[in-house]
Amino acid sequence: MKEIHGAHWNLEIGALTEMFAFKEPSPLVLFDQIPDHAANFRVAANLINTRPVPGLTVGMPANAAPIELVAR
Repeated sequence: MKEIHGAHWNLEIGALTEMFAFKEPSPLVLFDQIPDHAANFRVAANLINTRPVPGLTVGMPANAAPIELVAR
């Protein structure tokens, strides 16, 4: 898990989420202390982007290859 404090909701959270999605392994990213939001407001990203979660979420084996997921 990667925790990031103070990323702005308008552009930074989306860009950082996209950057971490292409890392191998892709970590769950938790954004905290988001400007213009309450102190207890958080955003979690890349929740199902780590193996074996994508396969399991669509009813496939945990070791399903990425190409199998795309085909499904």
